[in-house]
Amino acid sequence: MIPGKTIWNQGVLVLLITVITAACSCRGAGGGQNPPSMKPTFSITDKNPLGLYAAYRLIEMSFAHFNMAKNNRPFSDYYKKFTAYDFTRSKNIYAIISKQFYPTDEDVEAMTDYVSHGNTLFVASNRFDDAFLKKFHLITSNITAFKMQMGYQVDMEETGVDLTDSTIFEGSQYRFFFYPLDGSIKRETSFPSQQIVSAHSNVPGAVVFKYGSGRVIAVTNATAFTNYFMLTKNNYKYLLQLLSYIPATATDITWDTYYNKTDGKRDKDFSSFQELMKHPALRWAFWLTLLGGLLLIIMALIRRQRMIPIVKPNMNSSIEFGETVARLYLLKKDNKNIAQKMITYFLEQLRSKYYISTGILNQEFAQLLTAKSGVSMEKTQLLLRTIALIQREETISDYMLLDLNGQLNQFIG
Repeated sequence: MIPGKTIWNQGVLVLLITVITAACSCRGAGGGQNPPSMKPTFSITDKNPLGLYAAYRLIEMSFAHFNMAKNNRPFSDYYKKFTAYDFTRSKNIYAIISKQFYPTDEDVEAMTDYVSHGNTLFVASNRFDDAFLKKFHLITSNITAFKMQMGYQVDMEETGVDLTDSTIFEGSQYRFFFYPLDGSIKRETSFPSQQIVSAHSNVPGAVVFKYGSGRVIAVTNATAFTNYFMLTKNNYKYLLQLLSYIPATATDITWDTYYNKTDGKRDKDFSSFQELMKHPALRWAFWLTLLGGLLLIIMALIRRQRMIPIVKPNMNSSIEFGETVARLYLLKKDNKNIAQKMITYFLEQLRSKYYISTGILNQEFAQLLTAKSGVSMEKTQLLLRTIALIQREETISDYMLLDLNGQLNQFIG
């Protein structure tokens, strides 16, 4: 494959790097400020040494005449919308720069279809997923990463990358002080490709090859695109010269912001919960929210007072019992017996309520009952005559029984 001609003149390059350096430079050298974070975020908004702010701004300004877009979803989701919009689009560039690249099998299949229709896939990462490598017949290795993973001490040194196409780039070399950039990537010998970058110790650092009607640019040692590398000397030219392999007919660029946030390959049974657990900040937020909810429920249960039962007032069980017994006799039509029971319980109520002796029902008793109950003397004397009559009679009619009940209720009703 013959690389395309570089489309940027030296004056534009100087202007771009001046603007980016001003945006990314650290503020002040004194004042006891904390050193910048060396965490490799590979985020386009991160201005720390291992962010991608400078690279993104450089591409954004270099391709100002292109349609720029971002995608924060898996490539398979992006490609569904892409094909739904226009399946014949063939001038698009999809750029991925991440610390590690773990697409799913579905993502890889979508990428092959995307490239086959004439689009360009630019992938730069320190670690590639096996499914991606197998699909495009690529082979990678990374000695430094392996040593660090095994616990060996690795020292920083002068390292960098070289552009191997000396006829176009005059053997350009880009250096900085960091861990050795000795990650390699190449294509299997039976499949055509062009090595365009030589990394530390002359290992192949990037390849470009055709796939269907499109092309793939696969680059290892993605650390060479971070702010620290890009703003060292003239290293920004490394990215610009790599991008010269993009077809001159391209009109659209989509920058991926999804894969630099994942730390492992998604399972086939991928769920939103699994994705949530992959990100430390979201994972902590989820568990803290869950814990807070549980504490709130527990405190609510502890503070909740049990319902105080309503205490019913004491009932006059004697009267109720008498009425119950009376109903039993009423069913037998034994009015005489019923009347006697009613009189007996009436006298019991007088003794307990008014403290009156009921042994003799005479005139003195009538006067005392009238005084304490507030009922007139006439009604009291009538009640006493009715009681005396009932006690003499052998049988009692229903009318007389009802009349007795009405008179009794005047005193204890």
